[in-house]
Amino acid sequence: MRGVEQIPWLYEIICSLYEWSGLGEWRRWLVAGAHGRVLDLGTGTGRNLPLLPRGTTAVAVDPSLDALERARRRAPSVPLIAARAEALPFRDRSFDTVLSGLVFCSVDEPARGLAEVKRVLRPDGRLRMLEHVRSTVPWRARLQDVIQPAWTWAAGGCHPNRETESTVEQAGFRIEPEGRQAKGTNRRFAATVLALSADVSSAADPFADLDLIRPARPTAAPDFTVPRLDSGSVALKDLRGQLVFLNFWATWCPPCKEEMPSMERLYRRHKEQGFTIVAISIDNGGTERVASFVKKLGLSFPISLDPKVEVANRYTVRALPSSFLIDRAGKTVAVALGPRDWNGKAAHEIVEALLR
Repeated sequence: MRGVEQIPWLYEIICSLYEWSGLGEWRRWLVAGAHGRVLDLGTGTGRNLPLLPRGTTAVAVDPSLDALERARRRAPSVPLIAARAEALPFRDRSFDTVLSGLVFCSVDEPARGLAEVKRVLRPDGRLRMLEHVRSTVPWRARLQDVIQPAWTWAAGGCHPNRETESTVEQAGFRIEPEGRQAKGTNRRFAATVLALSADVSSAADPFADLDLIRPARPTAAPDFTVPRLDSGSVALKDLRGQLVFLNFWATWCPPCKEEMPSMERLYRRHKEQGFTIVAISIDNGGTERVASFVKKLGLSFPISLDPKVEVANRYTVRALPSSFLIDRAGKTVAVALGPRDWNGKAAHEIVEALLR
């Protein structure tokens, strides 16, 4: 059974009633404070997008493809990306504003999601939130605890008893007093990232510089065989002994396009040393669009196809682009969620170290 949040037309009706009762004014406040490059996190059916101030440039993300289809009707010109809050496919310090309207009640791992928001916000950026939270009235809070399992099941992920304001502060944000309001269990506020001293210890670690995830114990990468764009197929087992850069991407993914030129330069520099790239497109509209995309960018590394996302699911890909570094023994040693500068010093140092 799908919850209410996974049924866009029903969720639209509920949101309309909610906004008619007074939430609409708060939503307008939420969006009116956006500036610069804006990330609409958990955009759902895109209710924030038509309200964005002129002069802003927006990108919207949501894990639900059905919801994104509705959002496309509201804002045809805004790039829409299927991604979770816990794995945002963007570079560090990419946005001036992150909007979150009734989102973190449904995020599976709020602390991890807020860490991602903190990562993609610029140092002077702002997180603007509209959320419902745990009641400050003791008996109501206890009632929320009692109904939470059934509520979460019926709603499709919503937790009515989360202390989101505290979670935001624990994640390293400072909630600003200006504009902060509370009404019942609803909250609205803006928050900035607390300034922290630089961590000089990461300067000598290229994996940290690229913000790569490193498993505590490298495990064997799932095997696969996929067709190549030009001809033939490629199997991971046949690449044993090489350092493999496995990348999942799509032609409709702006961050994928952003990082591919640097991937090409990385490939050209190290391909004669036992390094290869397997870039797997999950486009499902045929090969012509993929071939045109590859030709336009002048890519020479191998391109493969996974239109049914079978291999992507095997690697539990939930954001694009996603990249996996697989060492000569066939083990996954690092993962990148979102785009990176693969032509930077850190990337070359990593590849050279793994090729030794």
